[in-house]
Amino acid sequence: MAAAHQAIGWSDFLWGVSGYSNALAGVFGTGKTAGVSGFSDAIGVSGLSQGNVNSIGVKGDSNLGTGVYGVGGDVGVHGESGPSHGVFGQTGTAGWHSGVIGIAPNSWGVSRGFEPRRCA
Repeated sequence: MAAAHQAIGWSDFLWGVSGYSNALAGVFGTGKTAGVSGFSDAIGVSGLSQGNVNSIGVKGDSNLGTGVYGVGGDVGVHGESGPSHGVFGQTGTAGWHSGVIGIAPNSWGVSRGFEPRRCA
């Protein structure tokens, strides 16, 4: 799947990006999902910090599609991450596919530099 839609450089592609690109299925920075290439692997990986990652509620320096940790995340993550439906720090939550890159807000609203929050 990734080979069919391989992105190059900083481009944005659906399913399968390379380098620092941003894929549709909830990716950010150097962490990507759904079988991409570059600094990340497929679903359940964490780019620069493989090993302390899980498919649900991960942690490290990367971001995946479901519950990430690092400089931001979703699904009630911990550390420097934000909660579901409310971004924190430098990334977004609850569906990056709505468009969250860097310190830009996503469709659910942002809270830059605030303390981590949890939403049940």
